[in-house]
Amino acid sequence: MFKNFFDFLSGKKTNGTQTKQSDAPYQPPTYVRKPTPLWIQIFNTVFPTLCAVAYILIGIFLHLWHPTWLLFLLVPLYYSLTEAVRRKDATYFAFPVLVVGVYLLLGFLKVKYFLWFLPILISIPIYYLICSAIKRKNIILALDGLVPILCVIGYLCLGLIGGWWHPGWVIFFAIPLYYQTVAAVKKYQKEKRAANYGKPEHSGYSKVETMTEEEYEERRKS
Repeated sequence: MFKNFFDFLSGKKTNGTQTKQSDAPYQPPTYVRKPTPLWIQIFNTVFPTLCAVAYILIGIFLHLWHPTWLLFLLVPLYYSLTEAVRRKDATYFAFPVLVVGVYLLLGFLKVKYFLWFLPILISIPIYYLICSAIKRKNIILALDGLVPILCVIGYLCLGLIGGWWHPGWVIFFAIPLYYQTVAAVKKYQKEKRAANYGKPEHSGYSKVETMTEEEYEERRKS
């Protein structure tokens, strides 16, 4: 008797039936994220203060208040980098801050051909286009946005380095050529798919019969 009672409590089979321990719906186990090490938490908290201390010390002892103030750009760079690593998404990184910091530093250091570094500012949209293409696994998406930007960069380089503002402007003809070529390829692929669906081995139609546009769209959706 006691054995059957304990079997009933534990949910074991009793007289050909299976008892349930609980009627509550199944809940998947929750996973708790591993806590961040203490030294990392401390460093994340005091990092802005460390940058301020470094700026003051360098200014007092080396008299380099300028351009040492660029150290403060490390604060958004560091926190955005940690967020990008945590989320595994490069778009969270403050890439524009990095580009502007490099651009200003080159100007402060009076690097030769300073104007030549203007194209590096255009790397900002290029960075996000590449990240978006990688995330969506679509290279054409990146090229659609990169071609105009690359043409502008090429034109600036030709003008600033070689003084070829003319006939360097001809490079902009690459923009309509690219989009017209892509449009032609897409149209060809669409017509090819429509022709393949019209074949007997794909659609079940005879060689004489062909599908209408409405029938093709209905079959494609199904």
